[in-house]
Amino acid sequence: MGALIVGIVLLFVLFFLCIWPLKRIAWPWDAMTKAVRRFGVDLDAPPLAESGPRELQVVIRAFNEMQSRIRRLLRDRTQMLAAISHDLRTPITRLQLRAEYLEGTEQYEKTVADLNEMEKMIASILSFAREQNSTEAMELFDISALLEALCHDMEDVGQPVTFENKTGGRLPFFGRTMGLKRAFSNLIENAVKYGARAHVLLKMNDPNQEIQVIIEDEGPGIPEDQMENVFAPFYRIDRSRSLKQSGAGLGMAVARDIVRAHGGDIKLYNDPQRGLRVVVSLPLRGHA
Repeated sequence: MGALIVGIVLLFVLFFLCIWPLKRIAWPWDAMTKAVRRFGVDLDAPPLAESGPRELQVVIRAFNEMQSRIRRLLRDRTQMLAAISHDLRTPITRLQLRAEYLEGTEQYEKTVADLNEMEKMIASILSFAREQNSTEAMELFDISALLEALCHDMEDVGQPVTFENKTGGRLPFFGRTMGLKRAFSNLIENAVKYGARAHVLLKMNDPNQEIQVIIEDEGPGIPEDQMENVFAPFYRIDRSRSLKQSGAGLGMAVARDIVRAHGGDIKLYNDPQRGLRVVVSLPLRGHA
């Protein structure tokens, strides 16, 4: 009996001695994988500590340097966009003043409309730049109250927007209030602009442990091969239709950036019964 106990103890010791080195090797790679995934949704994620085997440290160092270069590249691009847009405001203002001398002529309304469109585009670009550099603090807020107030505000100014809450009441969430409000506002305005109306539904997706905000319209939808393209800055599906609509093609890009910064995502689906369905998913780790 004593020999059996000694044998079992030795077996556990040998098992530990074999597994422990493997865990020490595997853990840094696991941390590396998590860091790469985190950087995919949060560009401000901290650099990864250079630990583990020497070969892995070389990879981590290269990843940290790449992370820093990407951040710098995006920051420089955003600052350049903001600077150009800001500088364009002065000549546009001068042109608007000069256009007043055309009042009463055939060209007056067309000129003023073009200048107003340019001003809206510049405002959109500046808003995009501000969002990229946002330092808004995270706070606890009721996401259902935010959506309800946003939809009611749009209804009050004549927008065909309806809201339905299937969560059963309040839904506290930890995140950037103004950022998410801007994201939802962009998505709802797009639904009204291109799909005639917007129906906003808030619900819980328990199997995936996430909050879902679904925005449906009654428009023609989006071609399947262009669903990813609409999230690219300045992209327009139909150039002829875009000329009749205001904006710079940044609303969807801004919305997805904000949602992904919260660890969520936005998916698009064509619904034959209604139109386009926009599904915003936010993880419950932001839920309190």
